[in-house]
Amino acid sequence: MELPECLRNRYAEDPYFKRILEAPEHFTGFEYVDGLLYEKHGEATYRLCIPDIRVGSRKLREVLLKSAHSVLAHLGTRKTLEYLRSEVWWPEIVADTAAYCRTCGVCATTKSSTSRPLGLLKTMPVPRRPWQFIGIDFVGPLPASDNRLGSFDMICVIIDQLTSMVHLVPTQQTYTASDIAEVVFEHVYKLHGLPERIISDRDTLFTSTFWRRLHELLGTELRLSSSYHPQTDGATERANRTMTQMLRQCVEPSQKDWVQRLPAVELAMNTARSDTTGFSPFFLNYGQMPRSLIWSNDSEYPGVRQFAQRMKEAIMTAHDAIISARIGQVLQANKHRRPAGFQTGDLVYLSTKNLSLPKGRARKLAPKYLGPFPITKVIKEGATYQIDLSPELKARGLASASSRITSHSP
Repeated sequence: MELPECLRNRYAEDPYFKRILEAPEHFTGFEYVDGLLYEKHGEATYRLCIPDIRVGSRKLREVLLKSAHSVLAHLGTRKTLEYLRSEVWWPEIVADTAAYCRTCGVCATTKSSTSRPLGLLKTMPVPRRPWQFIGIDFVGPLPASDNRLGSFDMICVIIDQLTSMVHLVPTQQTYTASDIAEVVFEHVYKLHGLPERIISDRDTLFTSTFWRRLHELLGTELRLSSSYHPQTDGATERANRTMTQMLRQCVEPSQKDWVQRLPAVELAMNTARSDTTGFSPFFLNYGQMPRSLIWSNDSEYPGVRQFAQRMKEAIMTAHDAIISARIGQVLQANKHRRPAGFQTGDLVYLSTKNLSLPKGRARKLAPKYLGPFPITKVIKEGATYQIDLSPELKARGLASASSRITSHSP
């Protein structure tokens, strides 16, 4: 486009400027010279008026906005507007500049988002009985540590979602899916029965065909959390943090004795009273606390009926306490979040924060977001969506991943 030749004598096509041309003597703030209309900005400054016209297949104002925004290397709305207003003018220049910068694809994919993340907190259902829902996660790799059973370099953390009782099992990085199945059978199935649901991250041990087939045969539902969203299994993540803190306080400087410390750490975690339920995991599972260092000979043992009633009341109290605590957690978490009302077919950007980059690329120079991509399925309203990724991302193994939308819609 050749400016100003492309708009010369075309102001009559714009209803706003057409009124000025019909009675120029009434509009002293404008001057029409040689087929061009200028807006007087002060005594000696003239700005070229830009009518709402098309040059070829493109709108002239959009072309000017794109050019100015690109010249300024995609700086913000205010600087783009000041740059434009020094040379040109039209009635909606402020609103048009703000709308263009807000929907600029380059800005959306390269700039960090300063707004609250999208998607309100969605809590998991509260189990009705102990060991109905369990969470499994792994901590490691750790320095090799030995006990009578061998050498270990990983910790498998198993937690009951209702009572918060944990089992800390030393494992190895080389364990296969069948090995982990044996670990779960030994430390969960034989002690507490078959859980209805297992919540875990997307470790290859749980996404393998063997593990899925095993749970199909047992009738247990396997719930895998989406990557980098620990709130899906907050109880397990919190247990990991507590266990790591306690181990850090008691291991030797060589860090090779952590296996011997695990039983004591597990005992301490299961003995401590939970702030959420008001009971210790031991009491909610067995109706009594384990023998302490000081044991009273005057303790009375309840009868069978009293024991069963006390256990029933404790479980119900814990269940209601967890529901109450989750209400508070939702209210606090949603103070820092925004609703995500996306629907199937909407275009969204995907954050690259937790995506692995191809070899040879620096993260500081990589786009902040990719896209836009269309939403193909709403998995959980306001929280989790499935998007149709580009062929490049699909080739990198991200095709089947469900993503929590954290960027903004164009």
